[in-house]
Amino acid sequence: MSPTIGRAALVALWLTSVGPGVATAVAQTSNFGPYEADASKPRAPGWTVTPGIGVGTGWDDNVLSRANVDSPVGDYTNVINPTVGLSLNGRFDQLNGFYSGAFQRYRQFGPLNSYDQQASVSWRRLLSKRFTLVADESFSRAPTTELVQVVGVPFARTGTTLQEAHAGIEAKLTARTTLSGNYNFEAVQFDTNPFTPPLPGGHSQGGTGGWRYRVSELTTLVADYDGQHATITNGLGTFAIQNITGGVERRISDLTYVFGSLGLAHVSVSAYGPAQTGPAWRAGIARQFLRAGFELTYSRSVVASYGFGGALKNDEVVARARVPVARRISVQSSVAWRTDQALTIAEPNLRSFWIEGDIGYAWQPWLRLEGYYASSNQTVERPGGFVERRQIGIRLATTHPMRIR
Repeated sequence: MSPTIGRAALVALWLTSVGPGVATAVAQTSNFGPYEADASKPRAPGWTVTPGIGVGTGWDDNVLSRANVDSPVGDYTNVINPTVGLSLNGRFDQLNGFYSGAFQRYRQFGPLNSYDQQASVSWRRLLSKRFTLVADESFSRAPTTELVQVVGVPFARTGTTLQEAHAGIEAKLTARTTLSGNYNFEAVQFDTNPFTPPLPGGHSQGGTGGWRYRVSELTTLVADYDGQHATITNGLGTFAIQNITGGVERRISDLTYVFGSLGLAHVSVSAYGPAQTGPAWRAGIARQFLRAGFELTYSRSVVASYGFGGALKNDEVVARARVPVARRISVQSSVAWRTDQALTIAEPNLRSFWIEGDIGYAWQPWLRLEGYYASSNQTVERPGGFVERRQIGIRLATTHPMRIR
């Protein structure tokens, strides 16, 4: 996770319900989002453009992402972070786009200077009272694997490119029943360099489906299916992964929401190994405290391993919180823990852990001073397989929405 790469908004997370998700090998680049003073207010109709820029400086204690036994080295960094957001709130359409770039310059390690990028776009089209078309696409480019949190990939100073796309339809069958279906595509590509072992990368495509039945105002029954056909670059062929779960969502109060699902995960027989079937689940809680929010989720699924090949059993716990300390001061933090266990070929197991913390002071609605801390570590089950990295710094950011009339 990186405090310098552009981030998708988090504030809206506390204002929406969080349900069972799709098993994917690609995770978000960061758990934080840009500060939005008026995120809780209804969107104005029409087009809105939100340009922004941030400048910052900080310390990185492991710029090469080396294992601890290899004597990691640190350096100071300076970052310029331009951003732009675009949104349309129309009668039938909702469109949101976001782009962020980070010019990162090291004081001593000039060859590591980079321009990291992240972009996303999502669209919703209301066809009728019952049917809605949905689509989204995201792209990110980072100088290390650790920043983008790809499942089953060892931390390394290797350029990483991620791309995801989804398109589908949501249907309101009755007053109580909804059904959704999506086509999904994801691709992971790693650069090659003489200093780190090569990583294969790959791509997958497939479909997801979701069913919701509202039993009452507080309780909803859910069922989710995810099927992916994965290909590892220069690997042993393709294989299929399926995750299916069913459960319940429960709104305990106006501000508290819990959910839980249980099911099965299956990996097809392939050149990587025999077919395997095991349990899959997802559970969590989300709590809103006026302007503050908290979320905790735990999940198990089977995903493709783009770092070694084959399939992995992925267990993941994520906690996020955002708390306004005073009228102008807010704190947000995130903790993520993950274990990846090989199911098909003899690859090493991984245990990864991330912590982020951010405290910000809003001088003006459009100007914010932030201090951040980020820590990540990973244990690979092989000699000398522990990698740790810490970053700390300050950042001055300005952003201002503008209506297009």
